[in-house]
Amino acid sequence: MAQPPPPPPPSPPPPHAVATPGRDAPGNTLPARDRRFDMQLSRVLIWGTMAAGAVIAISAIVLVATQGRSTVRFTTFDPGLANGQSVAKVIHGVAALDPRSLLLLGVIMVIATPVLRVAFSLITFAIERDRLYVLITAVVLAVLGYSLFLAR
Repeated sequence: MAQPPPPPPPSPPPPHAVATPGRDAPGNTLPARDRRFDMQLSRVLIWGTMAAGAVIAISAIVLVATQGRSTVRFTTFDPGLANGQSVAKVIHGVAALDPRSLLLLGVIMVIATPVLRVAFSLITFAIERDRLYVLITAVVLAVLGYSLFLAR
């Protein structure tokens, strides 16, 4: 009995596409510009997260080193520095090397990282002249801005 012929080899991806391992399906391809866009966005998130983590870690070390012997009462909540803080007060505290302000700066950076990602996406979509995604991203950025700065 004769064996059936082997299947034909898979066709190569189009010249404008590159392979993206680890995507939903094996051998999935994205256009090169989309791949670059993904890489740039991932760098924004990675570096923002790493910077925020470093600031939080340094501030925690400084806080423990300077105020580590303070008595902590867990029976009552004291909002302390966080109550009524503004970004300007935090930056002023960071300039004075206040460890609590450094910690709050790290938290602000954690919140700002995804917002920067949305802003970066808006710029990228505008460069690509993708009007629909510019509109959608602008609405998302406006909602984020409202919720962060204007909502009470």
